[in-house]
Amino acid sequence: MDDHVPAEGLRLLNGFRGYQLAVAACRLNLAEHIDSMDDDFGSVMSDLHMMVVLGGRERTTAEYASLLGAAGLRITHPIRMDSDFYAIEAVPD
Repeated sequence: MDDHVPAEGLRLLNGFRGYQLAVAACRLNLAEHIDSMDDDFGSVMSDLHMMVVLGGRERTTAEYASLLGAAGLRITHPIRMDSDFYAIEAVPD
């Protein structure tokens, strides 16, 4: 989701939300890097890479919650994986 501008991400999420309403107990799982808002070199370079190469940017947990919320979804809980990525589960709000 972080390589999409918010409008494109919201369009994708709204499409999924329509499917979710038709299928009981459907959940969306994203594997995403969550920006910690630290000024460490890795975070800065990751965000810079997203902006220059993919035209997007890294998002914080609050920004993911806001984007998902706009599509009628809510984060159950982000789970840290054995890397810099998180598994983000979203369910209908």
